[in-house]
Amino acid sequence: MHRFDLAAQVYDPSEYNYWHAALFLHVLKQRKREPLQRSSIEILARQLTRTWRPSSAEEDIPQFASFIENLLHATALSTNVEMDQTISLDQAIVLSVKDEFALPVVCPATTMACTLVILERLNEKMSYAGNHTSCAPLERLVTVAYLMAAKASYAGLRSVMAIGHPSPIPSGANTPRSMDDWIASSLPNVRRLLELLDLPPNDALSYCRMELELIHFVDYRLQCNPLEIWPLFFRILKSAEYPAANAAPASMINNTTCAREDTSSSAPSPNHCDH
Repeated sequence: MHRFDLAAQVYDPSEYNYWHAALFLHVLKQRKREPLQRSSIEILARQLTRTWRPSSAEEDIPQFASFIENLLHATALSTNVEMDQTISLDQAIVLSVKDEFALPVVCPATTMACTLVILERLNEKMSYAGNHTSCAPLERLVTVAYLMAAKASYAGLRSVMAIGHPSPIPSGANTPRSMDDWIASSLPNVRRLLELLDLPPNDALSYCRMELELIHFVDYRLQCNPLEIWPLFFRILKSAEYPAANAAPASMINNTTCAREDTSSSAPSPNHCDH
């Protein structure tokens, strides 16, 4: 199969595992749209910098943390409607899936956790190839990976939710077969992202090309076990807080989906679902 067809399939709802998609919906609801704490974002920014830009100065990290915080804030689905009536989480999910775009997202925190899964796979692949860094600016790398996570999450939710869609769910028969086809299919979501982030629209093509490159580097695998999303997130926070440790405590790694991003010495209880 041609690589453009493979790339298109990573966002094809018909290709998604039903049970993984249903479990991801559960994980999304358990998070209850609670945003990441600023302290967690700062630790995350430090670890991403250490991994992808080890030569960066320590004073650059707060600015990168602010970038991540703005990314999460700008891409959040508004929960307010007319007359300041707040919509429920279930209503927000339905609105998101009915939208023709993958952005904005219902829960930016969960999308960022999925982003880390993609970046972890990319880092493993590049480390195996003997290259631990990317030539792209770190902000752009994170932004494109976040876009990929949003689109993959959107496809997964559409595969499991029986609601009306603005257009038919795509099938493998209509996948792109050239670079131009791929860019045409990717541009709408990229333009939406750049609009939300108030970035120059003329950068859209370069974002599309980078997205395709990253999909190729992670071997066209964007789906993951939803139960691994948050444990990986906490492991990364712990590895940043305690650089000498290679992983978080086993009790945290074995935790499921419900946990608070508390970087204290004790791992959160698996029964605490109010993150």
